[in-house]
Amino acid sequence: MSSRLSLVTLSLVLVSLMVGCGGSEVFVRGDALPIDLTKEKILILPCDTWGFSGIMDETAAMGALILGVNGAFGSAAVDLNPLTPVFEAAGLKGMAYQLASGVYHCIDYHQSFDLNDACGKGIEKVPAAINQLVGLAMDKLGMSPKPTYIFALTVMSEGQNLAGLQNYRVIACIFDTVKNLVHSCVYYTDSTMADAMIPQMSQIPGVAFGKLMEKAAAPKAAEPAK
Repeated sequence: MSSRLSLVTLSLVLVSLMVGCGGSEVFVRGDALPIDLTKEKILILPCDTWGFSGIMDETAAMGALILGVNGAFGSAAVDLNPLTPVFEAAGLKGMAYQLASGVYHCIDYHQSFDLNDACGKGIEKVPAAINQLVGLAMDKLGMSPKPTYIFALTVMSEGQNLAGLQNYRVIACIFDTVKNLVHSCVYYTDSTMADAMIPQMSQIPGVAFGKLMEKAAAPKAAEPAK
């Protein structure tokens, strides 16, 4: 059975994300702790960008994004971007978007950190796809045991305004591959001058991860936890 979500499913998820969203939101599972990068390895899913075609050199933008991810996680990063062709051949293209957007939808709309509690949009299939991807990665990298956490990041264009500002939306999450639950998720929108978008890409991963760890370290408020 293919683990790839259909384009229809992705469109439904994206539409649901666009409704009523704005500003910045950070969610951390009630029992989730800050991640010690001196002790943990983090699997980094191949990053996704959406809607920037014709706005900037997408290859350069992706390079800046990957550089930023590796800079944010340092020696803890297990960069899976070089394995992108392997994942695509297995029908696992665009998993960062699928995981991050599915996680955000599940938490924000269903108040759950368990993707199996999604509402029939195919999001419940994502954990199995992630497990398949992680298995492929471990085989190709010869790693054992697998790292506990996997990080997904997607950046989406929201167009330019008349002042020349490029608006963009960021969704990032950390998924616990052992508990098969979401550790945390961040959503935010921002803007920068259009000609500064590529260097901005290198800063986004650190900003996103910083927001997640800041919330994880804060005293826990009453949030849904599953």
